[in-house]
Amino acid sequence: MKESTLKAYSARFDRTLKRLLPETYNLMACQAALEALIGVTAGPILATACSALKGDRLLRLIRIFEDSNDTASFWYLLRCDPKNVAKGLDVDFLQQFSTKIKLIRDKSFVHIDKTAVFNPDAIYLAAGVTPNEMIRAMEMLWPVLNRLHKERFQTTHSMGDRSLDGFREVFQRDRASLLNGGT
Repeated sequence: MKESTLKAYSARFDRTLKRLLPETYNLMACQAALEALIGVTAGPILATACSALKGDRLLRLIRIFEDSNDTASFWYLLRCDPKNVAKGLDVDFLQQFSTKIKLIRDKSFVHIDKTAVFNPDAIYLAAGVTPNEMIRAMEMLWPVLNRLHKERFQTTHSMGDRSLDGFREVFQRDRASLLNGGT
């Protein structure tokens, strides 16, 4: 491989890694916020906020796991350094998960498919993506991205390496504060 090609590859790998970390961080924050809002009486503002959080969560998953040669997604990192990136991952699960969210992306969420427009809920049912699968994907990916960052830059990412449980703690405390009138 030419030195200029190697530099370009390395720069794209680093930039992809740096892009995926905040995407995954925000994805976990959306998940924790949605969980914290379970059981809270929802008026129109909160119902709209929950819908927006669900949409943001799905869009981030689509962005992170889009499997295309034209995207700098998780799959790009895996293609570049398969042995190292795959450590700690169930790649088969992530491939199946990516296929499921691609169906939702292509037929209903990002595009309004002319045949699926008659029953968009059928697309979500056909894809069969569950909240547990979403959680599994993000919990699996986050530590790997943090490990790769530490290996490449010899430092922890600026957002830290808080787990989904750490996000849950923060959001549950904030929920309790909201329900207690901010005290």
